[in-house]
Amino acid sequence: MTIQTSVPVSTRKPGTFFEFNIANAARGLVPLQSRIVLVGMQGAAATKTALEVNQIFSEADADLFYGQGTELALMAKFALRSGKRFG
Repeated sequence: MTIQTSVPVSTRKPGTFFEFNIANAARGLVPLQSRIVLVGMQGAAATKTALEVNQIFSEADADLFYGQGTELALMAKFALRSGKRFG
């Protein structure tokens, strides 16, 4: 499934359409800090207890805390990569 970043010209239905481009969102004078909450399953090799809030600062932390290749570790990796890309 592809994500469109513009409203197609061939759209003939009445309505209101919006387009958001967040590529330059954090390039202002003062970028705002953001936090993300990830909820998912951790593996048997996890070193953190369940139902506990943890801060993740690297992909290695995600693998160590929740087990390599687990749902939470993969979500944290993709969140960190998108944070680097979009600020």
